[in-house]
Amino acid sequence: ESYNQALISKLILFQFINAFYASFYIAFYQQDLELLRQHLVAIMVTRQITGNLKEVFVPFGQTRLKQVYLSLRADGLPHLKKDDTPPPPPATPSEPELPPSDIDDGDNVVRNRAEEDSKSQMSAKFTRA
Repeated sequence: ESYNQALISKLILFQFINAFYASFYIAFYQQDLELLRQHLVAIMVTRQITGNLKEVFVPFGQTRLKQVYLSLRADGLPHLKKDDTPPPPPATPSEPELPPSDIDDGDNVVRNRAEEDSKSQMSAKFTRA
């Protein structure tokens, strides 16, 4: 907390000295009021023009960037789509799929699987012998 306050104080002081040192130098060291007036007019006009340019071109640039982003997203670039989810991994069935006739309800399916298992075991016994 105290570190942040000290940092803020130093930044404010630095920016104040950086912005107004030339004006203080002209006003108090050189004591040239005509030069001070020219300097202040130049600063005010420059800040007014840059402020007006920012006010016009920053929203224009933001709008243009948004249009480009949306057009690229509409073109189907995969890394720009907002609602993309990664594709599901390929299905690796752990159990063999049942034929459509065996899909009735939970009880019948379990019974049919048990019957198929017993039939396959019986056929395996007969083929070995």
